[in-house]
Amino acid sequence: MDNFEYVRNYNNEPVAIGKGGYGKIYLAKNMKDNKEYAIKYISKEKMKSVGVDGSVIQREIDVHIRITHPRIIKLYSFLEDKYNYYLALEYAQKYCASLERCPKDVRCKLRDKGVSEEVSKKIVTKLIT
Repeated sequence: MDNFEYVRNYNNEPVAIGKGGYGKIYLAKNMKDNKEYAIKYISKEKMKSVGVDGSVIQREIDVHIRITHPRIIKLYSFLEDKYNYYLALEYAQKYCASLERCPKDVRCKLRDKGVSEEVSKKIVTKLIT
């Protein structure tokens, strides 16, 4: 995961593109191939607090890394430390996970302006209704 550099907003904070029950997803660029990836953090502490064993995520990773299908986000690599699992996933450029089906150009403009996810959802909802 050393090859990744987080995409940062105007406040120099990593750009979060999604979140879930166990962690967040950040946009990053691979310095070797110059492509964007989604880096998913999964908190071991949060998993343990709801009774999810680490072997569950390990099995999921083992299966996911072998799957190749055009409708399934590709898992390229993973790493774990004492606190988290880190998954380097294909970045779905056409859609943003946190702004359901928001076109990339709109999402990028909102993200680059530092607009919060909550406000972005309201804007996109008004645009499409």
